[in-house]
Amino acid sequence: MTTWRMIAAKYWEDPFAFKPERFLGDWNRDAFLAFSGGYRGCVGRKFAETEGAAVLTILISQYIISIKDEPQFSGETYEQREARVLDARSTPALAHVEFLLL
Repeated sequence: MTTWRMIAAKYWEDPFAFKPERFLGDWNRDAFLAFSGGYRGCVGRKFAETEGAAVLTILISQYIISIKDEPQFSGETYEQREARVLDARSTPALAHVEFLLL
C-alpha cells in the first residue's frame, strides 16, 4: 500500500469515493492539500494563487467598502477605529498575503 493511500485512510472514511459533502462539517485541515506538496506539487499553483488574488482584487474594486457606524464605537477617534478594524488575528494559511482596505 502506498503512503498516500495510508494517509487518506487515516483521515477519511471511504477516501476514494467522491463525497464533497465531507467538507461541509468539521474536518481536519491537515487532511487536504489542494495543490499537493513537495517538489512534485502542482506546476500551476503559483499561477492559480496569483490569478485568484487578481480576480479578488478586480471584484473588490467594483464595490465601496465602508465601516458601519455602531453606537458602541461612536466616541472613538480615527486612530482608535483604525487600530480596531486592522487588528489582525493570526490564523494558519497556505500563503501570507496582506491587503489594506482603507
